[in-house]
Amino acid sequence: MMPSDCIDLYLLPTAGLAPGDMARLAALLDSTETDRAARLRDTDARAGFVAAHGLLRLALSRHRPSVAPAAWRFEAGPFGKPGIVADSPPVHPAPPLDTTSSHAPVSTAATAAVVAEDRPCFSLTHTAGLVAVAIATGRDIGVDAEAVVADAATAAVAATFCTPAELRAFNALGEGDRLARFFALWTLKESILKAAGTGFLTPPQDVEIGFSPPAARWNGSESPWQAWHGAFGTGHHIAVCVAAMPVPPRLAVLDAGPMVRSAAEPVPLALALDSLAVVPAGGTN
Repeated sequence: MMPSDCIDLYLLPTAGLAPGDMARLAALLDSTETDRAARLRDTDARAGFVAAHGLLRLALSRHRPSVAPAAWRFEAGPFGKPGIVADSPPVHPAPPLDTTSSHAPVSTAATAAVVAEDRPCFSLTHTAGLVAVAIATGRDIGVDAEAVVADAATAAVAATFCTPAELRAFNALGEGDRLARFFALWTLKESILKAAGTGFLTPPQDVEIGFSPPAARWNGSESPWQAWHGAFGTGHHIAVCVAAMPVPPRLAVLDAGPMVRSAAEPVPLALALDSLAVVPAGGTN
């Protein structure tokens, strides 16, 4: 079982996925997910959706091996954030308990209890070329990944989601630094508001982010959060946010490729993400 102070971030570049990999991921989806994917007309968006939702199921079952990847059931929260159905057993019951084995699968009733009492929390995202899934235990979590598009990083676009102070700091940067700042701000705000369950239904200006020193203040939040952000390669920015813990949470960044291609363990990535505290407005760092 995943310790409550651990956060796993699974990254899956989609350019290297073979047709067979995509077929295996697609086979894990339920009928609702399959229908949603089919309604996406853009080929890349459809592939990203399938990869993200298939990877989510593989990652959840890595932490709860008693539940098969295809057996997870999801429901939308009040603002659309997906979560695990906690009041029913998996679609495909687990095999009967074999008390002679130290690695025996858990019975259907036991599996339902685990899911109900200690179910993992998750967030997923997909953008051009990359899928990301973040998982925590008993903690709200949000993740966002964005493909870097230089033409999008303008002051006019930044003004649609930045506070006045953030926009002044953005405009004061040299042209070479604006691109990274734009996507750092965007992904951090989206990950924070996804963790809260509202996404951009909450005004992104309610969160104000500073980088010297790194910290964020959130109007409307009553609880502290912890966030990380950084670049993945040269083409993507990533941010993760989780409800704060009594002890500092440990973030593991994992290459999910082996898990998808050969059912092997994911490989740790030496990806350094910068951390920052997210405190309620009026709180202290």
